Parts: sequence; C-alpha cells; structure tokens
Amino acid sequence: MAETVFNEGSIDGTDFRVESDDNTHMFFIDGGNNRVGIGTNSPGLQFVVNAADAKSDNAYVAYIGNQEATDDRSYGLQIVAGSTVNDAPLFIQDHDGSNDLLIVRGNGRVGIGGTAPTELIEVFASSAPAIQLTQTGGTSYNGVIRLAGNDLEIRGSGGIMEFYNGANDGEYSTLRMK
Repeated sequence: MAETVFNEGSIDGTDFRVESDDNTHMFFIDGGNNRVGIGTNSPGLQFVVNAADAKSDNAYVAYIGNQEATDDRSYGLQIVAGSTVNDAPLFIQDHDGSNDLLIVRGNGRVGIGGTAPTELIEVFASSAPAIQLTQTGGTSYNGVIRLAGNDLEIRGSGGIMEFYNGANDGEYSTLRMK
C-alpha cells in the first residue's frame, strides 16, 4: 500500500499546511505541539475546528452523519471522557464563550445554564427557572415546574396543581390534591 509521510524524522517545529481558495490554514498540523487545526494556524488543543466570522453565517460548522438505514444499527457521536464531577465530557457555550448553555459532568450530572450541577439535572437561571413538559400527538398537554423565589409552581394545562397516586391519569387515585 502506498503512503505519504511528512516529517518522518519528527523534526521539532515542522508543520504541515493546506490552503483553500480563501483560507491559508484550511488544514494545519502543528508538528511541534502535536495539534491539528481546521481553519486556524494556532490550534490551542489537540484538535480544533474554527470557522471565522462570516465563514459559516447561517450554517453549521460541522456535521456528523451516519447514513446506515438499518434500524437499531445507526449511531451518531460517542464521547468517551471524564468520570468525576470535575470532568466535563460535553460543554456548550454561546458564540463568544460568555454564557454557559449546557454541561454534562463526568459523574453524569447535567447543568442547563450553569456549570456546577449538584443533582442529576439542574436548571440555572437568574429568575424563575422552569421546565416545561409537552405531550404531543392527538390532544396536546403542557405541564410546567417553575421556581420563583421560595415558591415552587407545578401547573398542568388547566392551570391547576394536581397530584395523583394510583392510575396514570388520576381517575382511580386514592389521593388527590387540587
């Protein structure tokens, strides 16, 4: 099998670069630091993809697709990283890194709007954090769990707080609170 090897002697500081029509560093290998960059000449991590401003306007930077059509045999992206509360296998921020949108910690805890979840799922917001549950298909129903100050609001589609014990729809419940 034919192959092409660059920097076979591992000469420190030897880089490899591929240009495109309007990007001098479309693909860049930083040989001295063992890093790869797409769209950057200074990858700060082992692998960096960077789309400069206006280069991906109204478009995604990356796409991972699996075209396998067999049910139960098509997978997307697997991240293997982290095992403790200090690890962050998945961390999503806004475009300039000033707002934390979602984090998955190595211990399985998920933070939405914050980075230090103490429960399995924790929603952080400066005022009235809420979770809305929506049932679709046929008749549509909504339910909201919201924290406002010291008040916890649990509301269904009818605006009434209901707790049921027994059947799923509350028809044969032994305990009911409205």
